[in-house]
Order: sequence, then structure tokens, then C-alpha cells
Amino acid sequence: MDKMKAWTKLFRIKHYIKNTLIFFPLFFSGRLYTAHTIVVFAGSIVFSLASSIVYVINDIHDVEKDRVHPEKCKRPLAAGDISIHEAKVGLTMLFILTIVLLYCSHLDMLAIAIVGGYLLINIFYSKFAKNIPIIDVLILATGYLLRVYYGAQLAEVKVSEWMYFTVLFGALFLGLGKRRGESRITEIGHSRKVLELYNEKFLDKNMYMSLAITIVFYALWCVSEEVSSMYPQMIWTTVLVYAICMEYTLILEKGSDGDPVSVLFKNKGLLGMIVGLAIIILWIMYR
Repeated sequence: MDKMKAWTKLFRIKHYIKNTLIFFPLFFSGRLYTAHTIVVFAGSIVFSLASSIVYVINDIHDVEKDRVHPEKCKRPLAAGDISIHEAKVGLTMLFILTIVLLYCSHLDMLAIAIVGGYLLINIFYSKFAKNIPIIDVLILATGYLLRVYYGAQLAEVKVSEWMYFTVLFGALFLGLGKRRGESRITEIGHSRKVLELYNEKFLDKNMYMSLAITIVFYALWCVSEEVSSMYPQMIWTTVLVYAICMEYTLILEKGSDGDPVSVLFKNKGLLGMIVGLAIIILWIMYR
């Protein structure tokens, strides 16, 4: 594997797409074309580096397990494309760069605390919580929620409780779907330890319950006074949000491992629907 490609894979650059959630508060507040956009963009770079720190720590911690896994053995550390020593040097550089950017970006203390909290929570996840059922999925969902809260601090806007709940239960839907997908396609003896403590019926029921709650909370956000008074057409986007969720679940039922990033990049139809939704919302709010 090309060295640069190996580092890109180790840092999980593709997973930076999750950090678009940081822009949600700015986008949905109608303040996209303001100076706050620069602040949020700078803050998203800091958060992206922090997420790479988490991924590298996780891969170093799990390298021996990954080497005997049929799929994870292809990861840069497990495959030997990057040595453990090189990974630790890269990890140190990420820490230094993150601290320098935090200082240069002049973020407020709460925003810095959110980044620190994200790191601590995910290190705890990598070391201990990833093998504790329910807690593992809740921590993953918390990571999505922290991104939105972080973005709200950077943009200096208040986010509706309905939007927070939409993101939280949407993240639970994705997390449970990922666990269910993994449990279906991973060979016995190579699966996550936590998958042995789940069962498909539990994952299936709670996954779809989370999906239903997500749609309900999104609809409640659309009809809330702060949104409906300014953007009455927003309620119609609920149909497209539901269609996107149906497309995603159809992909899961066809045998995907459920990883949201992999699913998104491998399915142009789903990606196109999401881009279409973003364009429609952009037109409603900024036309």
C-alpha cells in the first residue's frame, strides 16, 4: 500500500464526513453566509484532527486482534503498512497540531472542553466500553451529539431540543444498524466481543424503534414555532428524510456491515438523495 494512502486510511479521512454535523447549527440558523462560517470551518478542522487521534489510538490498542480478523487485517497497522512506532509518532504529531490549532483558533473554553470531552469519552470507549452492550452504542451516539453541540458553540446559536433529539436517535439508529450488520456478516470467532452479548431480535427491534423516533422528532422540529413561522415548507422535507432512511435500511437488509460512511460512499443513489435534501433545505432557508 502506498505510504500516503496508508496514513490517510489510518487517520480515517473519509470519516471526516461525520463532522458535517458541526455545521448543522450554523446551516439551520440561517447564518451560513456570515463570518461565523469561518469560525465553524476552523473548529471543524480541530475536531477532525481529534477524531483521527481517537482512530489511531483505537487501532494501536486493537492491532493484535485486527491481524487475525478477515477484514480488519487490511488496516494499515494490522497489515504492517505502518509500524506501531510510526503510528505513535504520527499520534504525537496529531496531538501537537490539535493543541496548536486550538490555541490559534481562539475557541472559547466550552468549545475546547467539548473537544477534550470527545477525546476522553472515545478513549474510554476504545479501552473499556466497546465491549459493554448498550453503553457502546450510547457512547457512539454521544459523539454525534457532541458534534452538534460543538457547532452550536462555534456559531453562537441555540439549537432546538427537537434537533438534538433527532440527531441523538438518528445516531442510535445508525449505531444499532452497524452492530446488526456486523453480527450478520462477521465470521464466528472474529466478531467483536460485544456482538456475543447482543442478539439480532434485540438489535432489530431497537434499531427500528430509534428510526421511528428519529422521524417523529424531525417532524416536530419542522412544525415547531421557530421553524414553521419562517419556513412553512420545511415539513415537506420529512417525506424525503423518510425515503433516505428507507433506502439506508434497504441497503442494510441486503447484507451491508452497516458502517454509515462505507454505505454512503458505496451507494450513489443514497448519496444523491442526501445531497438533494441539502439542496432543497438550502433553497427553502436561503432563497
